[in-house]
Amino acid sequence: DEERLALLTQPVLSGNRAHGHAFVGRPEDSTVTADATEVRISSAGFDKVLMRGVGRLFGVRTLQSLRDQAAPDLRGPSPIHAHALCESLTSMLRIARASERGEARMWYGAVSVLRPTGWVLPPADPFERDDWLRNRRYNVGGGSENLIPEPVRFERGEVASHPDACAYRMLVRLYDHFGLTEAHLPREFDPRTRQLRID
Repeated sequence: DEERLALLTQPVLSGNRAHGHAFVGRPEDSTVTADATEVRISSAGFDKVLMRGVGRLFGVRTLQSLRDQAAPDLRGPSPIHAHALCESLTSMLRIARASERGEARMWYGAVSVLRPTGWVLPPADPFERDDWLRNRRYNVGGGSENLIPEPVRFERGEVASHPDACAYRMLVRLYDHFGLTEAHLPREFDPRTRQLRID
């Protein structure tokens, strides 16, 4: 129990930033049972991460907590912040790596966007984003359909050795469902090394 709680509340143990959009929270916002640890990562309690003793991780992040506050207000759909999305997902893979204990498991990773009404995912580059939003090139149709890409399978040891690269693969699949390519990911996610570096 203490080990699970530490991984979800001490970012340095999993290689995440102390602040930012990682799936980590405070010990006082946790619920610990015999087989699971759940930590709320927002005051509202909707954003949370759950770790089960059998090697399962489950995270929920509300779209409101991922909203791009710097995007121009054009009275249209709310834009998802690409950096927040990337760091949220990558943090989960880093926690998965830290929870392996050298067992080199085979993992399945899936990310879904539920009830996306009124939300869009624009390109990460600020200039391209603003032009894209200004010209209303929205990418979720009516915005009422859920986006549920197929899970990605990671071979044994892949998450343990390259968690950021695993997150990158999942993000490319998600971006594809929004009608974008990997070229639209933030440049902080290096396409060659597939390492996410946010200062």
